[in-house]
Amino acid sequence: MKLTYHFNDQQIIPRDVVMDLLNDEVYQLLMTISHEGFGSLVIGGAVRDFLITGKFPKDFDVELRHPFEYSEAEWSKLLDTLANRLETRDGHKIEKLSFSIFRVFLKDAVVEFSSPRREIYEGTGPWGHSDFKVELSPQLSFVESIKRRDFSINTLGIEHGAPGTREEFRFIDPMKAIKDLEGSVLKPVGPDFTKDPVRFLRMIRFKQRFDLSYDSKIGEIISQFSIQKLTHFYIVSESLKAKPVSFFKELFELKEKYGLTYPSSLDGFSFLRSIDMIEKSYQSGVHFLSDLVFQHGSELTIENVAHVISIFQLKQKLLKDSEVLLNFEKSLLGAGDPHKIIIQVLKTQWVSSLVDQKDLDLSRLKYLNAFLFLQSQQQSLKQEFNNQQDKIAKELMSYFK
Repeated sequence: MKLTYHFNDQQIIPRDVVMDLLNDEVYQLLMTISHEGFGSLVIGGAVRDFLITGKFPKDFDVELRHPFEYSEAEWSKLLDTLANRLETRDGHKIEKLSFSIFRVFLKDAVVEFSSPRREIYEGTGPWGHSDFKVELSPQLSFVESIKRRDFSINTLGIEHGAPGTREEFRFIDPMKAIKDLEGSVLKPVGPDFTKDPVRFLRMIRFKQRFDLSYDSKIGEIISQFSIQKLTHFYIVSESLKAKPVSFFKELFELKEKYGLTYPSSLDGFSFLRSIDMIEKSYQSGVHFLSDLVFQHGSELTIENVAHVISIFQLKQKLLKDSEVLLNFEKSLLGAGDPHKIIIQVLKTQWVSSLVDQKDLDLSRLKYLNAFLFLQSQQQSLKQEFNNQQDKIAKELMSYFK
């Protein structure tokens, strides 16, 4: 993979490079953290994407350290005090999470602060996503703290030092993970990699998103995953961030190749194996369902649609609308090109309104109204379409005003 920037471990990143790209609100927040006596290290996806694209995303993960040693209880209290101060004194919107993690919501970015920590799995498994206990420490070394992370490409860090100095930003990469990024290799990090079943899903997503290949070590340990405790929440969220159809195809292939056991509800997605879909990531399950139905309605059964609606936890009224759409579209397949053209116009308009208006119910009803108009006109549509294409198109489009 060709990177926009390449740095070596402990290399100073030119200050102007970071300052030209870093959101000013994020930088001011890091300054505030520094003035409070904390050290901060931006780590994970923000650094990875910065190296690839030359831009920082809107989501940042930051590890906080401190020059003084505290007990775990004292350190947790100190982090809680910091979060409260950012909220009450500085007016930031704060969300507190487990393990003394808190998020700061800025106008154009979200910054998640956490303590360096160890994650300790006990017992013999199988484990769920959060079936571990943690040890928090303000002075846990970076080498130790990254052992809890999933892949080497997500261990890259940028340390924020003394503000305004030449050494303000330093690249941290003790695993030499930048070589994995350049080599397009997805490599696991710690010894407990396979104990978190969500990493199995993330493994598929990252491979697809960055066109990566699995490191040989992943091939050796995939069979150790126990993924029957995966919840629908993580299956849905990870698949939507990827390309859902390809995501499930890869999941089924790995399951069969390595003899994995997964939740039986996933079998309902087996119909996706025969779907050849133009894909992308999606904002929501509704957007995925609309593309699936619009691109491949003639290949689907209502049971297929019902399963997507159930697992993706969509509104049940979409099921009846989809059934009307599937049945009517199949009935028009042999009716000639005019019908296909009108249906495609309607589909394009509906998807566009989903994105532009961000009002799924209204868009759905607009589509259905126009669709029912088309249904009522199907007997004379072909001749009328040939004679009055512009008139028909304008009348149909009036439903979207």
